[in-house]
Amino acid sequence: MGAVWLLLWLAGSGAMLERHFNQQGLFLQDMRASASPSAAPATARVVTSKFKPPSLRSLGGTELVLQVSGLEIPQRLLIDDVRAAPLKPGDTLALQVSPGRFSGRFVTAWQAIPTPRSP
Repeated sequence: MGAVWLLLWLAGSGAMLERHFNQQGLFLQDMRASASPSAAPATARVVTSKFKPPSLRSLGGTELVLQVSGLEIPQRLLIDDVRAAPLKPGDTLALQVSPGRFSGRFVTAWQAIPTPRSP
């Protein structure tokens, strides 16, 4: 029984380390401050936007559901920047998407694209 517990503990610890190293060095920032050569540009349309209060597990911020160009399934993104609060459904964002070290893609920079206003 002790060997099974030890194996489960080692597997869980390995998964946590893999997740940490996969995201190491990837930080969400403003598009103007980012100049990462490995990041790929993408555009996304805001489907929904809502405020998420801070909790013991998260800093909170604006939770967006985005329809990203090239992806069929909407994606969720939590931005803890006050400039994301006025985003509403239909707005367009420019995103920089960087690959993780082992798997996945992560948004490392974002910028709202102004929508043209018709007179």
